Amino acid sequence: MDIAVAVSGGIDSLCALLLLRQQGYTPLAIYGRFLPSDTLPDAYQDYLATLRIPLTILDLTIPFAQTVLAQTQASLNAGKTPNPCALCNKSIKFGLLANEALALHTPFATGHYVQTSLYQDVLLLTKAKDTKKDQSYFLSLIPKALLPHLRFPLAQMTKEECRALLSHRGLPQPKESQDVCFRLAPPFNPGRCLLIERDGSCKEVAPHNGLANYTLGQRRGLGISYREGLYVVKKDYATNTLYVGPLPLLGMRGCTASSINYFLAPASWPKDLFAKVRYRQKAVPMTLVHADANTITIAFDQPQFPSDLDQILSVSDRDGRILAGGVVDGMELVVDSLLR
Repeated sequence: MDIAVAVSGGIDSLCALLLLRQQGYTPLAIYGRFLPSDTLPDAYQDYLATLRIPLTILDLTIPFAQTVLAQTQASLNAGKTPNPCALCNKSIKFGLLANEALALHTPFATGHYVQTSLYQDVLLLTKAKDTKKDQSYFLSLIPKALLPHLRFPLAQMTKEECRALLSHRGLPQPKESQDVCFRLAPPFNPGRCLLIERDGSCKEVAPHNGLANYTLGQRRGLGISYREGLYVVKKDYATNTLYVGPLPLLGMRGCTASSINYFLAPASWPKDLFAKVRYRQKAVPMTLVHADANTITIAFDQPQFPSDLDQILSVSDRDGRILAGGVVDGMELVVDSLLR
């Protein structure tokens, strides 16, 4: 059976191709050019030729610029911290590339570390065996209707096992493909920077140079002398004001997300729920405060290291099944109680 496989030029997609062939599939490689400078390395194309795997190259530079680049730049211009990888997965990799596979009437496979599993007879994205490489968080915005057509050969693999498979087949190790395939410059938009004390009193310090140049929780590079360590504890987008303060004022009690992508209706969610608002964060217990067709509001059981607006919220069950994903558009921060 034919299967279309998204290739990036790295170890993971090559390993996915080999595994699918072992499973009896006949792989067809698809490479998407997102930027004018993108190219699939010659060595990787040689691997495909050696394996007798046909290659299709799609020029996606225009739609990539009109969606991912444009949305990312707009978010940066507003002082926020976007997640371009999640946007790209939704609109490009599991949008245009997946559509190419479906047009061929074949399943669509990628080298992502993630899997699918059934819950209440519903197919859900689920965390991978290799929890260090698990990418279910980044895929929480992809269309639910696409899941039956997807294959994730690396679901039960670790990165080390992928390397070993290539070595066993006598294939050189390709260079890692880049997770961040472009960089956009945050705008220089200076504004007030306020140092907030533990009692809620504020004093103005040196101005900041644009909210998008700072992340919540940032400690280094603030250039402010103080009797204890200072962190970015809040970014007020309406007034272009940056707040810095001591560690006890840093934290996030909950958030609201919009553009919700439901894999399972909230009425069917289990009692124990977990959330992630940053990729490197472990999924932590949460309480669902509100859910409708377009928004979700959650509260963490314990304050968490903060995320930022336009980052991704993923909601999962205890076993790592993704129930929904959305784009963070509001946060309740620990410091907010002192600023009211």
